[in-house]
Amino acid sequence: MLSTRRVETACPVYDPRLKQRILHHLDVMQKDNDKARQMSSNGQYKRLSSPYEANLMDSQKHFIEEAMQGMDRRQPRHLRFWRRWARLLQH
Repeated sequence: MLSTRRVETACPVYDPRLKQRILHHLDVMQKDNDKARQMSSNGQYKRLSSPYEANLMDSQKHFIEEAMQGMDRRQPRHLRFWRRWARLLQH
């Protein structure tokens, strides 16, 4: 049986670097319009943008690219392996 109750929590963020990171993530997610839809008054959804538009923002792809750029030799070997693998897939 699924619960219909929702629980939300909040806590203060004191670390300025962590706070900026959280705000950055929220900003990127808010700009995500890759598969955006809008519900009309009759309950049907309409796509807001064409998949062929040049200004599409896919937050998941954006975060993957950021993570890949942040990887370097100091990180564990298995992460370096995935970075090389991703580069191979791009070619």
